[in-house]
Amino acid sequence: MAKQVLDETSLPPPLAVPAESGLSDLPLPNGLRATRVSASYPSRDGHLEVFRDVTLAIPRGTTLGIFGPNGTGKTTLLRGLAGLLPIQGTLVYPEIENGRGLTIGCVPQGFATSFYPWASLETNLLLHLPNPIKRVRQNRETIRETHDLLGLNLDLSRRPLECSGGMLQQAALVRALARHPDILVADEPFSALDFDVAGRVREGFSKFVRERGICALLVLHDIEDLLEVCDSVLAIPGRPYTTNPQLTGYARAKVFANHIKRRGFGHGQASAATLSPFVTAIEKALQGGPSV
Repeated sequence: MAKQVLDETSLPPPLAVPAESGLSDLPLPNGLRATRVSASYPSRDGHLEVFRDVTLAIPRGTTLGIFGPNGTGKTTLLRGLAGLLPIQGTLVYPEIENGRGLTIGCVPQGFATSFYPWASLETNLLLHLPNPIKRVRQNRETIRETHDLLGLNLDLSRRPLECSGGMLQQAALVRALARHPDILVADEPFSALDFDVAGRVREGFSKFVRERGICALLVLHDIEDLLEVCDSVLAIPGRPYTTNPQLTGYARAKVFANHIKRRGFGHGQASAATLSPFVTAIEKALQGGPSV
């Protein structure tokens, strides 16, 4: 018999399961699965533990938000789950059809320095797509389709130095999604967007993830982003943390399912969003610390 799912709202997706449970006996859909993953860094005192025994599952077509204070290892977990950083534990990636390789899209925290300054935005995007020489026409169509779905109005002929931070962040989102990734990792992907642009981008982003069957993992700090984009949120109260209820002396990170995504926030309406029971539960979890 499958053990109790560790979910504050008692419903996936994504799921957080007790670390002592095997994923093989749970009815999990195709997606990204992590079992008892841990990470630490060398330090002068030996090692700095970031998290231990974190177990998660992110089905295709859903978005998991990682939320918590600065310095708790959100980016470490994000990059580790995508295989971009070595961590301990078991990772099972989404099943791939037709024998093609796994594709990962990334919107880095330092997106502004991730573009070639000598090239236009369009050339920067083309260089990150498959076969940039032979498939120029097809790749241009893919870029335009992705751009339009996100509700953007970018001048792709501009060079990075001619763009604002918000414009570069929009281009970074297009670059990552145009790859049609199986896994998308993004660190604060909406942080530099104006409020009148952010709503359109969040809506287009959610539609793209859902229709393309992407496993999306986002580090976020904004309540509107959590409510409008995330299917679930991992709330991290401190470091080191775990989802394993048997570990004492660790902050208990919990997963909350967002059953009804809030859409269409206007400027200045964030205060109303904080009245949501979903947000209240997350904020309460973030007040918790080590269990000793």
